[in-house]
Amino acid sequence: MRENKSNPELKFRSTERDYKYISRITGRYAGLSLVFLTAGIVLWIVMDIIFDACIDSWKADPELNNSSYMWNILIYAIPYTLYALAAGFLVTFFFCPQCTN
Repeated sequence: MRENKSNPELKFRSTERDYKYISRITGRYAGLSLVFLTAGIVLWIVMDIIFDACIDSWKADPELNNSSYMWNILIYAIPYTLYALAAGFLVTFFFCPQCTN
């Protein structure tokens, strides 16, 4: 059994397997970072369009005034949460290969 541990062929296979695993995992993190960033940008644009279209009717009716405040908070809170997730996955993408050694 000791001879197998010093076998260069087995070491090469193990290193190659580890490299493929790390490449696959970091690729997932890069993809998720891109997905969350894109979702945040698209959601912010869509919510901004909806807010601009509805703000006049919300200001006209005093009962709907509170919904405009809530929508104004959500228009920034949800996309920034998605941006934070994207940043976290991006940092993990860069540091994941360094942490596995």
